[in-house]
Parts: sequence; structure tokens; C-alpha cells
Amino acid sequence: MLRGKGANLAEMANLGLPVPPGFTITTEVCTYYCANGKKLPEALHTDVQAAVATIGESSARRARPLPATPPRATSGSTASSW
Repeated sequence: MLRGKGANLAEMANLGLPVPPGFTITTEVCTYYCANGKKLPEALHTDVQAAVATIGESSARRARPLPATPPRATSGSTASSW
């Protein structure tokens, strides 16, 4: 389930608005993390690596180079009080 910023960015991308490449980690993952001793699901590591690789490939295909900015992580989840 996507809520907040993740849902809004996905909707903007679906409308064809310019949205920087990225991915969303769902509220369920945050809830899992909090409920399991601050441990992430095993499959998440592989999924994040694949998403980051896809972002890199997408950025490499652009006509102009992107600025060298670090990835940004934000959370609007009510479960993300950690």
C-alpha cells in the first residue's frame, strides 16, 4: 500500500509529470521493520539493489548528466517514528 508522498509521486509519474527516478518502500515494510526488532525483510535487499540499478540505467540514458546528489529517503508513514 502506498500512502502520502509515495502515492503522490506515483500518481504524478502516471500523469506524465516530470518526477525524478526513484522507488518507494511501502508502509508494510516499515511496519515489519518496527515489529521485527528493526530488521528488514530478507527479500528487500535484493529488491532495493535492483531498483537502484534501474535508476542508474535510467539516469545514464538521459541526454544531459544529472547532478551528483545523494539519494534521498523520506517517510510520511505514521509507523515511521524510529
